[in-house]
Amino acid sequence: MRHSAAVAVISLVVFACAPVGAEPRPADPRASLDPLAKSLVDGEYCSGLVVALIPPDAPPQIFAWGETTRGNGKAPDGNTVFELGSVSKVFTSLLLAELVIDKQVLDQRAQRK
Repeated sequence: MRHSAAVAVISLVVFACAPVGAEPRPADPRASLDPLAKSLVDGEYCSGLVVALIPPDAPPQIFAWGETTRGNGKAPDGNTVFELGSVSKVFTSLLLAELVIDKQVLDQRAQRK
C-alpha cells in the first residue's frame, strides 16, 4: 500500500540510560538509518524524511533524506516544517498522560475514590 503523504517524519529520542548489557551505540548512526530511510523514500512512501537523534550527553544530530516535495530538488533539514497529521494525537496523549502522573492536571477517576 502506497501512502500519498508528501513528507514523513520520524523523530527518535535516544537516551543514554540503556539497560545493562545493551549493545553500544553505533559509531555512525546515519549508516544504520540509511537502509530504512532510503527504502521509504525510494518506495514512494514519502518524498522526504528527517530523523533527530537527541542524546542527553551530546548535541543533537539531524539526518535527512529525499526532498521536501517530490521533484523539487530541495532536501529537508532540521528547520523543515512538516504536517504531522494523525501522529500528533500520539504525542498529545503521551503529554497528557505525563501531566496526569505528575498531578499537573486533574484525573477524574482519582477524584471519585
